[in-house]
Amino acid sequence: MEIQEILNQAMGIQDTLNRDVSNQVNLNWTMSNQDMGIQEDLHRAMRIQASLNQITGVQDTLNQDISVQDILNRAVTIQDTLNQEVSI
Repeated sequence: MEIQEILNQAMGIQDTLNRDVSNQVNLNWTMSNQDMGIQEDLHRAMRIQASLNQITGVQDTLNQDISVQDILNRAVTIQDTLNQEVSI
């Protein structure tokens, strides 16, 4: 009986160890999936930032174009004024 009890205890310990290993494997798998999700989120955020940078570049270009248009409009106004003064 004593040997049987020792074997039973050993099997109980083995079962506990197997459960611990299984739990650790599941935890590692879960953490790995979470890391992948975070990595995907970071890549998505980087793509969004790149798009925002492009939009900002377009906006800067449009702002420059507006400034050039303002200068051209002022030049036309000055030219009109000069033309009126010459005709007077």
